[in-house]
Amino acid sequence: MKKFVEHRSVFLFWVLVLTVFILISGFTAVRFSVTKRGLDKDLERRAENVALRIVDAISPTIWDIYRKSDHREYSAEVSSAVLDSEFRDTFVLGVVVYGNFGHVYMGRFRDGEALVGYNEALEKRIQSEADLSFYEAIKNGPMTIGNVRVYLSSRENRNLIRNTLLIDVAEALSVSVLIVACLFFILRKALIAPMRELSIASHVIESLREAVVVTDRKGVVVDVNPFFCRMFERRKGAMVGKPLDLSVESSESVDTLLSIWNGTSKDRVWSGEARVSLEGKRGQVCLCQCLACDVGRPGF
Repeated sequence: MKKFVEHRSVFLFWVLVLTVFILISGFTAVRFSVTKRGLDKDLERRAENVALRIVDAISPTIWDIYRKSDHREYSAEVSSAVLDSEFRDTFVLGVVVYGNFGHVYMGRFRDGEALVGYNEALEKRIQSEADLSFYEAIKNGPMTIGNVRVYLSSRENRNLIRNTLLIDVAEALSVSVLIVACLFFILRKALIAPMRELSIASHVIESLREAVVVTDRKGVVVDVNPFFCRMFERRKGAMVGKPLDLSVESSESVDTLLSIWNGTSKDRVWSGEARVSLEGKRGQVCLCQCLACDVGRPGF
């Protein structure tokens, strides 16, 4: 029986841990979703800033290149001077400046640790690796003469979210175990220990060779030992939880017993011979009445 109770306690412990963990994880999931949306918006904003800076840098010269009939592109030196500084942010994978019909004015890509010029094959690879691309139109007055495309990687954000999520999960599990462990400790102190003491007291009462009955302040039977049941030929189950129908017929002892019962007497115990009656069964017995208290409050 003891092993069964221990197994049930362990099972209940982990069920409570799992329940608390799921509740905390729910709030973690909400925070994770909000954080991810915020990081995605921040990435778009940073990409827009990159594109706008490039548009501002090439706007004074792109109209002259646009009007040329040949060599309609920036030199490698100009392309490097304008675009390389934008790759300081590691989320930028590539930048390409296009004309209206797909003509390339200039472009730069991140290839490992190096920055290289425009290459169509490399652009296709960057397109497959990029998590986001951003467009910004280049205008000359009301006329659009090209656009800037920025290829972005959210790998750093994904790594940040993954690491944060792992920490949050570990934190949620640790907090769940701590909360449930504290709860079990408090319950053990508040309930299990008194129940164990009550169980010991009940075993002591049952082992006595005298008839013993325990009631609360209202006279309802809380416990009764086997000797009492045999003396008055009653079953324990028929008495516990019901008012004790026991009357003392010895008038000389009734007042003393009542004063102890009501707590008005300085004495807490009375013993002596008395004639008692329980549901019609009468007899002369050696009666002992004791007022039991819990921290000064009458209990039984």
